[in-house]
Amino acid sequence: MISSRLIKRGIFTILGLLAVSLGVSFGRLAELGVAPVSSVANVLSIKFTFMSFGTWFILWNILLFLVQLMILGREFKPAMIMQVPVAVIFGWFNDLTRSCIDFITPSGYISRLILVAMSIICIALGVALMVLSDTTVNPPDAFVRVVAGKLKKNFGDVKVAFDVSSVALAVILSLIFFDLTVVGTREGTVIIAVCTGFVVKFFTKLLKAPITNILDK
Repeated sequence: MISSRLIKRGIFTILGLLAVSLGVSFGRLAELGVAPVSSVANVLSIKFTFMSFGTWFILWNILLFLVQLMILGREFKPAMIMQVPVAVIFGWFNDLTRSCIDFITPSGYISRLILVAMSIICIALGVALMVLSDTTVNPPDAFVRVVAGKLKKNFGDVKVAFDVSSVALAVILSLIFFDLTVVGTREGTVIIAVCTGFVVKFFTKLLKAPITNILDK
C-alpha cells in the first residue's frame, strides 16, 4: 500500500516539474537563451521542427539516463528507472506550459528581461520543491550525481562543469546547423545559470519548514 507521505512527495515533485517547465517556457519565450540544461534541446527544436521542444528534451534526458547506465554498470539500481517517466512528464509539461503562455508577446528588450526573471523564479521554485520532496531526481541532476560519485568530486563543481558543457555543445550544434551562427543561446542563458542557484537557496529556506510539516502529517 502506498503511504500518504509518498503520495505527498509525489505531488510536490509534480508541482516542481510543472514550475520548472513553466520557467523554461518563459525563457524560450524571451528568446534570450534558456537554462543550460535545456540549451541542447532548444537548438535541436529550432533546427528540426518536426518534433516539439518537449520531445527533444525527453530524448536528451533519456540519453543522459542511458549514459548513466553505461557508467554505473552493475551498480545501477532499479529505482533509477523512474527517471524515464519523470523525463517524459517533464517534456510534456514543457510543451503544455509553452502553449499556455504563447499569448504573451514581449515588445522590447526590457520585457524580455522580465520574462528571464520570471524564468529564474519558476525554475528555482520548482527545483526547491523537488529537492524538499526528496523523490527521484530528473536525469540531468542524476547524471551529475553519478559522475560526481565516480570521480569523487563535489556535486556543485560537477554541476557547473555539466552546465558549461551543455551550453558549449548547444553552441557547437548551432554553429553547425545555422551557418556559423549562434542560435538559442544568449545572455539569458548566462543570467539564468548565474542567478538560479541563489534563488533556489532562498525558496528552499523559505519552504523547508511548511513542506516538512505537510509531509510529516
